[in-house]
Amino acid sequence: MGADRELYRIGVTPECPVHQITVGGHCFPRRTETVTGYGAETKRTELQGSMVLLADKDIEAIKQGAKRRIIRSTRGKKLSAKVYHRDARNYREGANDLEVEDFLYIKKEAINPTKIQSYATLGGSKPVEKQAAPLVQEVVTVGDPDAPKRRGGRIKD
Repeated sequence: MGADRELYRIGVTPECPVHQITVGGHCFPRRTETVTGYGAETKRTELQGSMVLLADKDIEAIKQGAKRRIIRSTRGKKLSAKVYHRDARNYREGANDLEVEDFLYIKKEAINPTKIQSYATLGGSKPVEKQAAPLVQEVVTVGDPDAPKRRGGRIKD
């Protein structure tokens, strides 16, 4: 990752007939999720689009690639759509072709909303930076260390 890259939110609009489009080596999804917790405490936070680091040359490649792709409705048992490349060997322009660039967005973000590292307090004190956990943590035992160890099963009264 170079220093010339900046944080952007990229994706397709809710009106787009497909859920994601890959252009210029980047996937533009409608939605992504951040997953935290484990087991029953798993939390999923839905985000519009995805967060990526892009340079100016990446954005230019995306714009050029989007000009050469279209979305076409396909017929069948259910109505769906597919992305086609204008430079494909069998491509023929259709009346209902939709331009991909009409559905893509790239929005510059000041900070990564999924990884906010500082928190302002209500008392007006300065923000406290989140610190990394120490490599070795103190082990604390709870209860009587001389008590017999329980191996599972029912406890008899």
